[in-house]
Amino acid sequence: MNRREFIQTSSLFALAGGMSARAVSLDGSGMPEKLAAYWSFDEVQNATTVDDVNRTTDAIQGHFSVVQGVRGNGLKCDGFTTRIARTTHLPRVHTAVAFEAWIAPQAYPWNWNAIVEQRGRYYFGLDATGHIGLRVMVDKQWRECISGAGVPFMQWSHIAASFDPGQGITIYINGEEAGHLDVVGHLAPGGPDGLFQIGRNLDEIPAAASRKIPASYSFDGIIDELKIYDGTLSASEIQASYHSLRPATPPAMTWRKLPSMPASKKKFGAIYTALKLYPEWDRLWRIDQYPDLLVNFDDVAYKMVFWHGTAYNMNLVTENGRWIGDQSAEAPPEKNGCIEHMSDKQCRYSHVRLIENSRARVVVHWRYAMCDVLYNLGEPNPITNWGDWTDEYYTIYPDGMAVRHFLIHGPLDEYSITEPATLNNPGEKAEDNVSIHAATLANMDGESRTYSWETWPSDGGVASAFTNPVPNANIAVVNTKSEYKPVYVYEPGTEIIPYGGGAPSRTWFSKFPTWNHWPVAQIPSDGRDALALDRISSSAILSPAPPMPRRTQDGYLGVLEGRFLMGFTNQPISSAVVLAHAWLHPPALKLIRGGFAFDGYSRDDRAFHLHSLTNRDAKVVFNVQASDKSPLVNPAFVVNGWGEKKVVLQLNGELVKEGKDFRVDYIHQVDTSSLVVWIRAHLTRPTHFALLPAS
Repeated sequence: MNRREFIQTSSLFALAGGMSARAVSLDGSGMPEKLAAYWSFDEVQNATTVDDVNRTTDAIQGHFSVVQGVRGNGLKCDGFTTRIARTTHLPRVHTAVAFEAWIAPQAYPWNWNAIVEQRGRYYFGLDATGHIGLRVMVDKQWRECISGAGVPFMQWSHIAASFDPGQGITIYINGEEAGHLDVVGHLAPGGPDGLFQIGRNLDEIPAAASRKIPASYSFDGIIDELKIYDGTLSASEIQASYHSLRPATPPAMTWRKLPSMPASKKKFGAIYTALKLYPEWDRLWRIDQYPDLLVNFDDVAYKMVFWHGTAYNMNLVTENGRWIGDQSAEAPPEKNGCIEHMSDKQCRYSHVRLIENSRARVVVHWRYAMCDVLYNLGEPNPITNWGDWTDEYYTIYPDGMAVRHFLIHGPLDEYSITEPATLNNPGEKAEDNVSIHAATLANMDGESRTYSWETWPSDGGVASAFTNPVPNANIAVVNTKSEYKPVYVYEPGTEIIPYGGGAPSRTWFSKFPTWNHWPVAQIPSDGRDALALDRISSSAILSPAPPMPRRTQDGYLGVLEGRFLMGFTNQPISSAVVLAHAWLHPPALKLIRGGFAFDGYSRDDRAFHLHSLTNRDAKVVFNVQASDKSPLVNPAFVVNGWGEKKVVLQLNGELVKEGKDFRVDYIHQVDTSSLVVWIRAHLTRPTHFALLPAS
């Protein structure tokens, strides 16, 4: 017995003598005479439609659109809010009932989704993988039948179901029987009043393959030619109905995709913008014109994107549109799931703001609370009620590299912080966006290895290390199917492992773990495995664990603090090893002229910091002892208190012309202005620098 066809098989009723159903007769034109209700959706005006049998006007609640149907118009439901509800003048159904409709799911529902439902009598709908089901109340017991196969998404399907009190329940897809349950009994009686709804469940239910948190959603796709019969339909009648309206064209839907980057000049800098996903989703958001932040670069098409659809983590978007997202600080899961930014579906806490936007660098501040999917904060203090919060600063330079500097305000000794993950469009698996040889790791000695996910690259356990690991690896490249690939450099003490949750159990679906509770999902769900390729999904590749010591001088608790580099490269991983030496082992800087003091090199913003000791115009002259082991790679210098004086650069006595490879700008503060200088250079020998006020 097929489990999908027969959900309830116990307590089958004995055949009741003489029990039979009214067959549906046809008029001379072939139109069934015993239609109890019929929505063609050809008449939609002022958010109402008409039941063509009873000429009853029904309000269409929520957001929807009218599109081409299989005949005339169809109703495009938004997946979030659309429904048609009645509480009176319900379709008159007596001892038997049948249903049919044409549907084209844009995406499968999160769990069971009613096409039509009457409380306490019947439920006709589809599940999270497109299986069609009919549930009827028979002799005070729910009995249900589910099709053995599912309908496809992004295509038209004719679905039908019939309950005969002497024969049972039969499901049909495209005119063919798809499931049957033998059951004998009486359909629950019904009157003119009750709860009745089209396109949406009457009750909230949790998303399938997720935590059991009730969720509310509507059908996502087109419904057309919806009919309810006061009687049964035979197989031949259903087949005839299917062939009479079989559409010649596909449904009026387009494949959804992550936002395309707006056409803009290839000029380094950040801009506020609004990145759109698709109209039904965009309509939900209570935001205005500039919710998102986009960082462009000179001469290359890759971008760094802070988007509300991912709750504002920084996404690396390659030149050919591959998205690599990332994790926030995350506390251990509680009863409502993970405590992280991914749970902040509406960005109630998460936001970004631009701190610096100059020719030399961009600084973005991301602030968020770690919360569950019901917006409860993690680890709330019983006295102050402050929970887990995080401040992150991204210092981004024109070479496509950023420092992610994070400060976690929370009581735990450790939080997870990063999990590079490919974001997949509907119709895509992770394998479409990242090579099966998904990651290359290296250490500071230049030893490297590329790992294949054809078989899971560890023993498969939770938090297991790579098989044949690179000793002390702290550098990683995610091998996206693009020219420029995401690259990460971590501090010593970092452990880099394949996704820490362990090997996926559904390798037939993907070699990579894949979920669709994030990004863009709006229902309260966590850890939901992608059951089909119908929605935008994410697939974690790595689970690095960088060190985050507590900075105890900041108040009674202090913050956990850490940082790492992330960005793009089209070079072998050996070039990232050189960058790692420059960041982790910067060369010594020695001032050789008074008037300024050297404050040291900061990994937090990948810059050498100096400050003025006088208000007089002065030269900043210094030597940097670059070497092979401590190179200078695209260095930045910040001179606090410089003011707004123009500057020229001499490098080993030679004047360097300001342009793409030598950039200067000013950071304006409350009481002064500071100079920021960025130089595109790879230096391995002692070098003389002079920053001179321009005449």
